[in-house]
Amino acid sequence: MSKRKMIVIRKAFGISDVELKTATREDGVKKALIRLVIERMALLATQH
Repeated sequence: MSKRKMIVIRKAFGISDVELKTATREDGVKKALIRLVIERMALLATQH
């Protein structure tokens, strides 16, 4: 995943630098971003 794509995804889902840094573990930023996006999607699904 390119850096530009990660930025676009973060903006679309409202993921801040602090949130991404907090979610980042040993497996890296890309996997943390994927986990946060999945979490956001799950929350959206429960709101409808």
